[in-house]
Amino acid sequence: MCTLQAHMQCYDRFFEVFSNEVEYNELMLENAVSQLLLGFFDEVMVDVTIIFSPHLHMGLQHCSVQIQAQCECQTFASLPRTKENSELTVENSICSILRELFGSVIVDSVTFNPSPWNYDYDYSIASSV
Repeated sequence: MCTLQAHMQCYDRFFEVFSNEVEYNELMLENAVSQLLLGFFDEVMVDVTIIFSPHLHMGLQHCSVQIQAQCECQTFASLPRTKENSELTVENSICSILRELFGSVIVDSVTFNPSPWNYDYDYSIASSV
């Protein structure tokens, strides 16, 4: 398993979503990103946080989008299978979704990291210590 973390900002005059429906927007984006990632990985679990700015900046709406996902890394379909290629492929795919909903997208970061613990943890071994 690995962890995907993506931090992005969106600006546009008009968004295709309503800023007062944050929970709905997060669930919708979680579903879209999950479906996208399932095209690359066997298993995914996605969490999305959207923070809308209460003020216009130069007449533009602004929001930040943070995406965290747990992904099974063994079956990534893109070649060559490098960390940089994986990050770029997923970044481009996520940006495509965000452009449809929010207009302009600025990518702060997209990274894959090994999970800090093994999800196949054997509880019987731990209880025997």
